[in-house]
Amino acid sequence: MTLDNSRIRRRNVLQGVGGSVTALSLAGCLNIGGGGSSDGSIDFAFSGPMSGPSASVGEEMKRGAELAKEKINSDGGIDGQDVNLHIADTESEPAAGRNAVSSLLQTESIDVLTGGFHTDVSVAVMELAAQEEVPQMISNSVGGTINTRVKENNYKHSFKMAPPHEAYGVGWAAWLQYLQENEVGYFPFDSPQIALVGENTSYGNPIVDSVESNLQESDGNWDVLSKDSHEYNETDFQSLLTRIESNDPDIILCAQSNPSAAGNFISDFGDVGFEDTHLLMTWTPSNPTTLETGGSTSNGVLWLTNIGVLPSQSETLRSAWNDAYDSSFPGTNASLAYDNLLIVAKALKEIGGVEDLDVSTWEETVLNLEYEGTAGTFRFQEENHQSEWGPDSGIPPLGNQVRDMSNHLVWPDEHAEAEIDEGLY
Repeated sequence: MTLDNSRIRRRNVLQGVGGSVTALSLAGCLNIGGGGSSDGSIDFAFSGPMSGPSASVGEEMKRGAELAKEKINSDGGIDGQDVNLHIADTESEPAAGRNAVSSLLQTESIDVLTGGFHTDVSVAVMELAAQEEVPQMISNSVGGTINTRVKENNYKHSFKMAPPHEAYGVGWAAWLQYLQENEVGYFPFDSPQIALVGENTSYGNPIVDSVESNLQESDGNWDVLSKDSHEYNETDFQSLLTRIESNDPDIILCAQSNPSAAGNFISDFGDVGFEDTHLLMTWTPSNPTTLETGGSTSNGVLWLTNIGVLPSQSETLRSAWNDAYDSSFPGTNASLAYDNLLIVAKALKEIGGVEDLDVSTWEETVLNLEYEGTAGTFRFQEENHQSEWGPDSGIPPLGNQVRDMSNHLVWPDEHAEAEIDEGLY
């Protein structure tokens, strides 16, 4: 049964039969995009880990999305229609994420799918979006699996904002070269020896591999002493770090996506008693949970994000966050979700609303879109629907230093708002 040209709305079907089981049984047959809700609004489904081990991340994402929704509506909405935001709790699990989004598709008049944190969850939701032909803009997921699926299956509906794992490898190679050349902290090292650690997930493992590959291809004479992995919910790193310390590394670089685990890693790093060793991390110190758990040892940590928040382009969001919430601004967890909805809104405005929305129009519009966001300029590649990324692109990697239990943007120089405090080393 194909209804691609009829633009039948699921909400209309549900209303027509009184929301019966019969209506729900049609879910797999209906093309649900386009038209807007019967109440004159446009509906976004926003997915993220609202419960489970990454619930703090999900809460920050939701808050960023809610601020974007408020901005869109206060600016006149989309083609005169307000935006409704429906939250889907993925519970950090692919099956749960797919089921939560599927439930919204069956019960609400969803026009576009937004959000997304864990890559494997976003892949599951993307497959559902392909089945239902719903436009999708993935916000926070990193994994290149998404781009591979888009390319292999010629998906028109899904786009991805966050740069892939390779961005970390490229970014770390560039920043480490900078630290060496500028003799920052314990740098330079004659033959730098580095220990790599990553959580055993679709996030951590590829980043560690990418960092190793890029360091080997660089001119820095890097010696990778060890590569270790740990489980996502690990809390005790004493044994692992004691073994690493026995090899006397110059640098430990850790790739994690669990803020609590990252905080425990920092705390145990301090307890083991490393001397003249730099601790480098990916984005987790942007989450307050990581710094709170890590304690004073967090001061001095250098961390890189594949996509960050540029001070010059985030004043509106920071001001709205401070007005709305009694908490420090969390960085990319919120900013990517915020930009996520604003990118979708801009695309829909250029289309002229959702009345004639379909995945082909969506794809053509997004590929020709340019959006100035909190992380830089978003432009999407035709080949795999990934936003452009890299040091010379509109979305640069950003290096930060923790000091006084807060984060300071210190690299690259053209975006830095502070210099590295070498008194911490």
